[in-house]
Amino acid sequence: VLLEALAQGVPVFAYPAGGVPEVFTDSMEGRYWDIEDSKGAASKLIEVLEDKQKYEELSRNARKRAAHFTIEKVFGDMLDFSTAGQSSSVMAAGSTEEKNQF
Repeated sequence: VLLEALAQGVPVFAYPAGGVPEVFTDSMEGRYWDIEDSKGAASKLIEVLEDKQKYEELSRNARKRAAHFTIEKVFGDMLDFSTAGQSSSVMAAGSTEEKNQF
């Protein structure tokens, strides 16, 4: 849901747990809030809603951030990671074999 909101240019408000900090940065594309501080969360939300310039800035940043999570990019990164892991395993196996030959 966070990525969908970002892609639509909607600043996000979320508790920074799990993968949330990987999705957006506080004060750049939205705001983090403390789950135990409902008044603070409300204050942050009101602050953004009342400041049109801040809302528009967060909105632009949100769209830019969402572009980092395209299917091509995410799967490309996963493929690069898995390929690098295989190369390391092959190199490590080759190194062991070479050591055993001496």
